[in-house]
Amino acid sequence: MIFGPNSPELAAALQVTLKGALQRWLGDVIAVRSLDVSAVDSTLTSTLAISGRDSGDLQTATFTRSV
Repeated sequence: MIFGPNSPELAAALQVTLKGALQRWLGDVIAVRSLDVSAVDSTLTSTLAISGRDSGDLQTATFTRSV
């Protein structure tokens, strides 16, 4: 997806794909609290907030890619 043209449709598809993959492969270890993917001009930004199932510690990360 990172090599396709930037668009709101790309952001929506990426958001669904990422959330599904995180829940499928890491769902027993983490809980996805929020996932926001936005496409602005030539920049795709993903902001993810997760918490550990055991500890409950909240962690947030932002990933940015110019396309």
